[in-house]
Amino acid sequence: MTYKQAVDFLEGRERFGIRLGLDNMARLCGRLGNPERRLASFHIAGTNGKGSTARIIATILLKAGYRTGLYTSPHLLDTRERIQINNRLISRADFASLITEIEPVITALSRCLSHSPTYFGTITAAAFLHFSRKNIDYAVVEVGMGGRLDATNLLNPLVSIITPIGLEHRHFLGKTLAAIAGEKAGIIKQGRPIVSAKQSLAALRVIKARAAEKKASVYLAGSPSPLPSPLRGEGRVRGLTISLPGQFQVENAAVACLALRAAGVEVKEGVLRSALKDISWPGRLQVVSRKPLIIFDVSHNPPAVKTLVANLAGLYPGRKTTFLFGVLEDKDYLSMLKYLGDYGERFFFTRPYSNRAREPRKLADTFRRVYQKKECRVIPEPKDAFREAVKSLGKDDLLCICGSFYLAPLLQNFKSSNVGEGLCPLPWAGIRLR
Repeated sequence: MTYKQAVDFLEGRERFGIRLGLDNMARLCGRLGNPERRLASFHIAGTNGKGSTARIIATILLKAGYRTGLYTSPHLLDTRERIQINNRLISRADFASLITEIEPVITALSRCLSHSPTYFGTITAAAFLHFSRKNIDYAVVEVGMGGRLDATNLLNPLVSIITPIGLEHRHFLGKTLAAIAGEKAGIIKQGRPIVSAKQSLAALRVIKARAAEKKASVYLAGSPSPLPSPLRGEGRVRGLTISLPGQFQVENAAVACLALRAAGVEVKEGVLRSALKDISWPGRLQVVSRKPLIIFDVSHNPPAVKTLVANLAGLYPGRKTTFLFGVLEDKDYLSMLKYLGDYGERFFFTRPYSNRAREPRKLADTFRRVYQKKECRVIPEPKDAFREAVKSLGKDDLLCICGSFYLAPLLQNFKSSNVGEGLCPLPWAGIRLR
């Protein structure tokens, strides 16, 4: 296969939709020699912050001299973003080679399975195979959805990590926080430590109960911990800064450092400082232009949007904010619109680049019923909506693009002459705020 043929084959898997369950994944990995069993891994579930936490752990490990694989989802612009070693995307040649090898296995399995392996299962297997052959020291793996039945849950990690849990994917995971937490806590393994971010009481009870069943030690970020410091020499380090903006990234960094401690990974103080200062993670409060000020954020559920608004208010107080918003059909758009509507001045509704996008006119109709006095426009084509949103900005206004990962392509390859000075092209060059 060429690289394009490999991508086409993978994207063809999307017709099989989302299929939670490990039977097919176990068969697929079994035919490939069970590469996941050869990985020393960090496994990360949660509703929000799991991608950022994964990136932080991977960057610290890399700076400490460890060869590190990183598997995250979804991607912004390039499928290869999902599979990285030492923060570098898998090469096109390696990607094509992996899919070429996996394709006949999937074809054979499809004849005897009730349903064929999905897009996510296929690329997860490719990541496991790639990491196992590249002699990495550690793999940092983000869960796709839930945890208990997620394709990544064949791993037996050094440590399981659960970032903040919220109400998302209720059709698949359950209607309550406790039910969703039960799915997320499904990544906890027998005798392996579990590190958790701050959680609601309902979620924390479920996590602790699952950990007790598995005889797994629980460590909570923000609580006193009996674990030794990950730093060689002296213990607690003061004055650490992280290049990623927003209080939530400080909390993600705390979870990441605690996970390294739980896994017994030692890091020099200078390495830790350097890693936290050098992290970039596109699409998370990412400044893509200074003049005018334009921010792209992948917030796509109510807890994330609530946090986004709080961070905008804290980082850019007094700025009039315009939102360019698009969302997928299965998201809780009503709650998101409330958080945005209470804060923003002007709104542009558009359609993300996905066949699962919610119709922007319906979003606008819902919005207008509550926020009758706020300016609201519907422009279905994202690039047209972006252009008009930029034109509407006053000198000191802020434009925030949010609601979906699938809005990222509208920023691809746009030139600084279009909207002002200081542009940073996606996906990897972000302006870092301290």
